[in-house]
Amino acid sequence: MRYLFLSACAALTVFAAGADPIATHIGPAAVPEVTWATKPNGVYALYRSDNAVGPFDTQVGSNVTAVGYSVKVTDTAGVPGAGKRYYRVQTVSPGFENYLILDVSGGAGAGSWPATYTNALPDLLTDSAYRTTKLVLRAVPAGTFKMQGTYTVTLTRPFYIGVFEVTQAQYANMVGGVNPSENVGERRPVENVSYNMLRGGTNDVAGAGWPTNSDVAPLSFMGNLRAKTGNVNFDLPTEAQWEYACRAGTTTAFNNGNNPTSTTDWASVTNVARCYGNQSDGAGGYSSKHTTVGTFLPNAWGLYDLHGNIAEWCLDWDGGLTEGATDPGGPTGGTVRKIRGGAFSSPSTIYLNNAERPSTWRPDGWIAGGVLGFRVALRLPAAQ
Repeated sequence: MRYLFLSACAALTVFAAGADPIATHIGPAAVPEVTWATKPNGVYALYRSDNAVGPFDTQVGSNVTAVGYSVKVTDTAGVPGAGKRYYRVQTVSPGFENYLILDVSGGAGAGSWPATYTNALPDLLTDSAYRTTKLVLRAVPAGTFKMQGTYTVTLTRPFYIGVFEVTQAQYANMVGGVNPSENVGERRPVENVSYNMLRGGTNDVAGAGWPTNSDVAPLSFMGNLRAKTGNVNFDLPTEAQWEYACRAGTTTAFNNGNNPTSTTDWASVTNVARCYGNQSDGAGGYSSKHTTVGTFLPNAWGLYDLHGNIAEWCLDWDGGLTEGATDPGGPTGGTVRKIRGGAFSSPSTIYLNNAERPSTWRPDGWIAGGVLGFRVALRLPAAQ
């Protein structure tokens, strides 16, 4: 618990009761603006009292969610007769650091893979470890958006999602040296991987239960990841999580703010995607193939390659959406799992579009073509 009182005299001063001051600015006319340090996605409440011992039973405004590293709440109530007011900050949910970094350099034989949480932006493009021996995930806040540009979808839980598609070097470290990819390059995305390889299924039903349950087969990629980190919430992203993360607040077809003028308007997307219109641009890949992750510009949340490069697995069974969906996990059954994002070989901008996932896509036919991979997600609680 943190307390402070604000003097409402002409020369406003700030004191803390048993702690360092948390108010950094007091506005004019005795209207306090109370500011305190936070973590992104944290939820806080500010309570006041006219004496130091409380009770602190009057909330100032409503709960506030931190977008960055501080929160400011203005108390517009009249000044008390004593000229002093005391405040208490209650942490409803402490929030999460911007980045989760998993060190997988120990390989599949390691007893564990250490996890580090930080608000500092890692040297993603200059330190090769972040595309070979370390896996970086970015925190994404809860929120509401128009999925496929049409359906209102609400995600009540924040989550982490991979900054990059899982690379071939990372995959080899995590599964024991095996690289199934058709187009080889250690910092390029791993591909030629099936849903069953990632979660289990078919011969091991433990990974086929989503959305009824989130179980995975112990020997699958996700099974190994959960065992090495002790966190059972690592998984593929749902389709809703994937699109929400891809859009990063945009409402356009591509997360760079552009809408294509035709199905071959590659110029509208080439700055953020390895796609059909720039396969031979010399930017790190073979002609007509994928390229090094992070080669093109990220979206507003610092996530790379969500359009093009390779298509990506989602958790959901293929199926329709409904208006007003909350935390959708897709249909309870089906024949194929969803894939999103398009690939370097997609023949139309429609395949790369934020709002589209053509029903003609059949992932089993894409696996062996070197165009289908994945990124890791981690579900987080709505409050701690």
